[in-house]
Amino acid sequence: MRNDFREQFRAGGIPKAWATLSPNTVAAKRGMGLPGKSAKGRIFWRLKQQGEYGPASILIATGALRDSYGVKGAKGHIEKIDPAKNELVIGSALKIAQYHQYGTPGPYRIAPVAKKALAFMTSGGWTIRRSVMHPGLRARPVVVTDYAKSKMVEAMQRWLEGATL
Repeated sequence: MRNDFREQFRAGGIPKAWATLSPNTVAAKRGMGLPGKSAKGRIFWRLKQQGEYGPASILIATGALRDSYGVKGAKGHIEKIDPAKNELVIGSALKIAQYHQYGTPGPYRIAPVAKKALAFMTSGGWTIRRSVMHPGLRARPVVVTDYAKSKMVEAMQRWLEGATL
């Protein structure tokens, strides 16, 4: 499943492509220098999507969200096996994951907490506002694909064949 989740980030959504980013989101990522590069200016392979690297990559900025789903031991990674409940849980505990998994209702107001105004990059340049109405996020779910399900069934069959009663 971890491999399958990483593949979804690499492909930009499987079985259905994730919704593209708004021009303002792409501009904001570009303005923040995301996705990042190594100290020597090299592109991290894990930040590529569909073979491309850049701010239009969906759900990829630093690689933390991708890793929280697909890398055992990464910050936010959840992996629990509970034989008593016949349960396997793999996913992300990062708060941002739930917003992308299910989307958010919109529109909603964003206002500054500690300052008098918000400053952010849009496709038209830097913008300063006392508050903004965010249109809401569309869901971009990471799912258990049919391929992953078939691989889990194969693994269970192999395990059962080796089990003794």
